[in-house]
Amino acid sequence: MSVFPQQGTVGNGPFPSASNVRTGLLRRDHRDAAEPEDEDDHGEDQAKADALEEMGRLDMAKRSAERACRLDPENPYANFLLGRILYSMKKYAEAHRVMDKTLELDPHNAEALTIKGILISITEEDYREALTYFDRAIDEDTEYSKAWSNRGVALRQIGDR
Repeated sequence: MSVFPQQGTVGNGPFPSASNVRTGLLRRDHRDAAEPEDEDDHGEDQAKADALEEMGRLDMAKRSAERACRLDPENPYANFLLGRILYSMKKYAEAHRVMDKTLELDPHNAEALTIKGILISITEEDYREALTYFDRAIDEDTEYSKAWSNRGVALRQIGDR
């Protein structure tokens, strides 16, 4: 089943209109509970979770990301996406657990390393440990500005500017 139920035209090519995307996403979210899960749907669920997160529909995004993780528990992006959504929902304990799994699957993910550092800052107020995650994120992607800015916050909290 396609996430995009109809094609509209935007500019010079065929792209789904925003209302068609939302309609397709919402329609898919309310599917019959008896419909069996298809193992190939996890990519579709990831795309749906991304789009719903972008639209601020975090509860629906969370359900789609959870489904993607259920269909493919070893998928690093599905786990990362769920962790990022949980972090956005301020469900820090759950986000912490999912980010741990994400980093087991993909230890080089700069964004996951940064979110993990932020979670440690928030939940444990251990800025030295958080700093290790920000530094690892910077090692992975020297241009990732969120890692740099959070590194600065951690240093300020430690008292080492």
